[in-house]
Amino acid sequence: MKEYQNRLTKADIIKNQLSTVVFRNQRKKKPDIFWCRPSSAVVSTIVSKGVDHRRQLCPLSSAAKQILTKHKKQKNMGKIKYDFYKNPDNKEGKLKSEYHIRVCGQQTISTKGIIELIHNASTLTPADINAVIFAFQDEIANQLAKGNIVKLEGLCNFNISLKSANGTCTGKENGKGIVVKSVNINPEKEFTERVKKLAAENGMEKVIARHSDTITDEKVDEILTNYFRTNKAITRTKLQDICSTTRYMAMQQIKRLTGSGKLVNVGFENHPLYIPTPGSFGTKEE
Repeated sequence: MKEYQNRLTKADIIKNQLSTVVFRNQRKKKPDIFWCRPSSAVVSTIVSKGVDHRRQLCPLSSAAKQILTKHKKQKNMGKIKYDFYKNPDNKEGKLKSEYHIRVCGQQTISTKGIIELIHNASTLTPADINAVIFAFQDEIANQLAKGNIVKLEGLCNFNISLKSANGTCTGKENGKGIVVKSVNINPEKEFTERVKKLAAENGMEKVIARHSDTITDEKVDEILTNYFRTNKAITRTKLQDICSTTRYMAMQQIKRLTGSGKLVNVGFENHPLYIPTPGSFGTKEE
């Protein structure tokens, strides 16, 4: 029992199940055990002083209720936001639909974020989770570097493809003339079905996203002319913001403007920063 108490250093929701909550009362020598419906994950784990709690239903304390409420809110905050986008002109009749659907408002969940989520839903420490992730990375890379296929059951398959080092394959290359082209990741059917099921449970939410179908090149030029009256440079993100457009369309506009010589990149390839060329967008000519 003492060993069990030492492991309960915080509120714990075991295996991400709402049915069982274990909350430690620091004023008592033993932990308080609160059940709303006994979970099979814990049935064989907790038997306190010979008292079998498997069939016992106890009222939840206020602290345990707060944990449940918080966890339920976190689980429910996952609706997929979407909007409809009109397809390009369908003159040849190849497209069946006039519109297509896009996911909107996506957020990038970092490794740190995933670790925190797993930590909050289990008894694993962030250090433990982080160590496992790095161990996975190292071993998967090691196996792929040997030409093996890595299969993570229920998740995905990893494999590599090769190419000639000079870009053109003659069929006479030796080992040094062949390099890894890419690492390919293919999700397992079971994992895809699991995502579909969870998405259906979370639901979908229609939103009004940024559409750029109606903005013209002339309108973009007008917006940039006003912008460069008080600013010297612009990024893709800023152009996307001031034109209320999508990332893709912002990149298309930058490609158009750099191609026509109205904008020039004075930054780095991975971190571009664009300025107007002399005479463009109301700037003075040299």
